[in-house]
Amino acid sequence: MCFELRFCYRGRRTQLQSVAPVFQLLLIGSLLAAPWLPVSAYELTGIAVSPPSPTVAPGDTVQFTATGTFNDLSTQALRAATVAAGDDFSCALTAIGEVRCWGANGAGQLGDGTSNALAVIPVQVSGIVTAVALSAGSAHSCVVLASGAVRCWGDNSAGQLGNGTTDPTAIPVGVSGITTARAVATGTNHSCALLANGSVQCWGANAAGQLGNGTNNPSLTPVTASGITNATDIVLGAFHSCARLANGAMRCWGSNGFGQLGNGTTDNSSTPVPVSGLANVSVIAAGNDHSCAMLLDGAVRCWGFNMFGDLGNGTTDDSSLPVVVSGLVGARTLTSGSHHNCVRRGDDTVRCWGFNSNGQLGNGTTTNALTPVTVAGLGNVVALENGGLHSCAALANGSLRCWGFNGSGQLGNNGSTQSTTPVAVWGVSAVSAIATGALHSCAALGGLVHCWGYNGSGQLGSGSFFSNNILVPVQVVGITNAIALGAGESHSCAVLATGALRCWGANGNGQLGDGSNNTTASPVAVSGISNAVAVSGGSNHSCAVLSTGSVRCWGLNGFGQLGNGTNNNSITPVAVTGITTATAIATGYNHSCARLADGSLRCWGSNFAGGLGNGTFNDANTPVTVSGISTAIGIAAGGDTSCAVLANGAARCWGDNSSGQLGTSTGVGSSSLPIAVSAISTATSITTGGAHSCARLSDGHLRCWGLNGDGQLGNEIPSGSATPVNVVVTGFATSIVAGGLHTCALRADSAAVCWGSNSLSQRGDVIPAPAAVLNWTSSNPTVATIDGSGHASAGATGGISVIGANYGGRTASTVLSVPAPLDTDGDGVPDSLDNCTQVANPSQRDTDNDGYGNICDPDFNNNGIVDSQDGVLLKARFGGTVFPDQDLNGNGVVDSQDGALLKARFGRPPGPSGLHP
Repeated sequence: MCFELRFCYRGRRTQLQSVAPVFQLLLIGSLLAAPWLPVSAYELTGIAVSPPSPTVAPGDTVQFTATGTFNDLSTQALRAATVAAGDDFSCALTAIGEVRCWGANGAGQLGDGTSNALAVIPVQVSGIVTAVALSAGSAHSCVVLASGAVRCWGDNSAGQLGNGTTDPTAIPVGVSGITTARAVATGTNHSCALLANGSVQCWGANAAGQLGNGTNNPSLTPVTASGITNATDIVLGAFHSCARLANGAMRCWGSNGFGQLGNGTTDNSSTPVPVSGLANVSVIAAGNDHSCAMLLDGAVRCWGFNMFGDLGNGTTDDSSLPVVVSGLVGARTLTSGSHHNCVRRGDDTVRCWGFNSNGQLGNGTTTNALTPVTVAGLGNVVALENGGLHSCAALANGSLRCWGFNGSGQLGNNGSTQSTTPVAVWGVSAVSAIATGALHSCAALGGLVHCWGYNGSGQLGSGSFFSNNILVPVQVVGITNAIALGAGESHSCAVLATGALRCWGANGNGQLGDGSNNTTASPVAVSGISNAVAVSGGSNHSCAVLSTGSVRCWGLNGFGQLGNGTNNNSITPVAVTGITTATAIATGYNHSCARLADGSLRCWGSNFAGGLGNGTFNDANTPVTVSGISTAIGIAAGGDTSCAVLANGAARCWGDNSSGQLGTSTGVGSSSLPIAVSAISTATSITTGGAHSCARLSDGHLRCWGLNGDGQLGNEIPSGSATPVNVVVTGFATSIVAGGLHTCALRADSAAVCWGSNSLSQRGDVIPAPAAVLNWTSSNPTVATIDGSGHASAGATGGISVIGANYGGRTASTVLSVPAPLDTDGDGVPDSLDNCTQVANPSQRDTDNDGYGNICDPDFNNNGIVDSQDGVLLKARFGGTVFPDQDLNGNGVVDSQDGALLKARFGRPPGPSGLHP
């Protein structure tokens, strides 16, 4: 389909990224033919910039947009700045001011121009690019823009969109008359905005007085809530509203049948009333028929409806006065759903209480909780929001997690099954690491890990052993904070943010490092490691770099690949001898290599093909120095080949060359010494697979060499090459990683492309990927500047500037023209900047040195205004010879003509507006 996004694309999406060279293994043979071209995550069909060739007056602005086409069900990945949840849909505000929504859409509450079609993954809200605040109501949403305006969309049956109508709309419309909003809140069928002056305006339904203006009359446009002049926050329940005041007090108004106004009564109020006994309130929240407040000390009070434990005080009794939420201290943020509440604590975990029929408390059950319970597996939370029967949280890494009811897709995880524990919102966040094994691949996404491909040994980490290949990524169980990955032949490992290591998959030789030989489809802890910074997996062994610069290895050791001076296998990590300053690690089939801080390299293990690079073919069970390399910036090992990138951009490889993987045209066989890769002089990183190698160049281009029977070189030709060939990948690449018979690269737009064998789905063609970033440029910033949202500002000088849009390597442009500004005196300084428009700079004189030329400066006494005192000074000069500071018309004498000019200026400041006759 096609619609305006600011950019468009089509095709299959793939989500991968590499941040460092990781292990790639040899796979002998393949089962299925593979395409010779990279399989792109998505392909932009083209973009067009509008408006075309505009002319903009100096100082004015113009909004540029870029449009195109895509036919993909996925959406742009986003880094969530905040999250909002409605009754049966959710929305996220991105860090760049855009909004994505997902879930029910019968009233157009997703804001993408459609209705009646729910979305199980996020879709973009049309035309919102500068949002700074977001709120989701029962079936409508509102945002505050950077300008202070408010836009709303969705259900409008009671006028809750504030545009003077009751017509629903699936695209945002402006709320009438609001230009200084700081925050917005939405209820069942009413909305309110907090203005910059501390007042509150509301619109929509008002049967219970929820607009707060002293009436029960609905309003299709904003009306002012009575007596609120110093509000700092607002929240809305189903039919009531509350505001926090600057002094820490709280006021509520509207429906009060269960005591949700907190004033000790159950009488509705159409004007704000104080909540009894509350002071030092820092955060407020409102559910359907209850309200809550967090105090400065982190305690929480709630009041109103309590049938499901809404108030968290261990009872089910309603209360018209605030009661203490039991056992809750250290709260930092607070949010309420229909009948449940959640807080983020000081350790950035989440606790919830109340109604739990659909798992909205996130603790793995569907049992109501009368006191707070902990949301399972959730940490590093920065924003929190409750919907009707679900909850969502934004994490510090930009990802989103939701849990609870999912009948309308409101969890955004590409499904409709409810979840009693948090699940990742589809496509929200960015890939941070990737690893490719022989027959599988893994990617870290917002701390979670997803793997795909062959799973015969449980190397996908999903908790199950699948008999079929896994084309769509499955989540590795129990990992939420991965920062780096490594993949071996049939096992995988992840470095956690804490420095701990987890591994899963084949373990017959102890390559999981957990002290056993038990193969497992779920991650296990690597023994004794708590400060890892990188990990790499070999055929049947693994190695990790620690923060101290030392290296630990574990698993198979028949060739000395553990580097500890023995050939004994180890099911727990052992120290590699003599390595104390390692910065990177790479593991091949049966050998390992490390880069040291001084740029030198050490390798150990199997050396039958010369992969240790020390001039011999003798195995080594302790590290040996790679000959002739002292300025390495990157290291790779795959199969029986090793490669390095040097500081000058050259590449060197050594070891097995049976398929040309050393990248030299000299026809050599195996080499025990590093040799130069042909025609590589600007490399920034390198990777080695089963029998092929690839490098990324400084200009973002990719080159590969070696075996190509499955298209792993990505050059459209199904034959190998002993010298580097160009990879056909659209766009600027930021990294590359090689697997057994496949290769993947990450583009600058965060799209991933993979090519080569897909016999066991290791290419992952259908993995959803982050969308590209739309970048704007101006060829002449003096004429016009442009920001990341496409807002161009014309400068004070005339000329033209080419405005360019770049999305995923596809570009479009238009020419912005700025007419030459008026320059009355022809001195090259526009009148708007000229301190005297009548006499050219620099010949104009400024006798009194006040910055204004004499001819435009009748303020003779410099008191800031032209008045009778200046008239006295002028009159004293009448008939005199030339006095430059009072000869306003420049005729050589001070006379009545100058008096007339002075009189015309009375009451005005000096400056360019003083006109020559």
